[in-house]
Amino acid sequence: MAKKSILDLLHDHAQNRVQDTACLVKTDGKYGPVTWAKVWDDAKRVGKALVAVGIEPGDRVNVIAQTSYEWIHTDLGILAAGAVTVPIYPSNLPDESQYVSDH
Repeated sequence: MAKKSILDLLHDHAQNRVQDTACLVKTDGKYGPVTWAKVWDDAKRVGKALVAVGIEPGDRVNVIAQTSYEWIHTDLGILAAGAVTVPIYPSNLPDESQYVSDH
């Protein structure tokens, strides 16, 4: 069996499980479904935007955010652009954030 990347698996789900729920997202106090197709579309949108502003394969992209749907599709979009996600916890102090960014 050939190994697949997380993007390959997401793409497969987006094509074969189009309307199936990938996750639940809280909006206005209520949880609602997000489909695999939407996750794929959102990740592609982020990836294309990153490439449009000059992000190249192998570049590192910092993400400072709380755990959320936006973090998920941003991470996947970074991967789609060929870049590397560098997560930084929002609770990190400035010098800790700088260290993570630099290394």
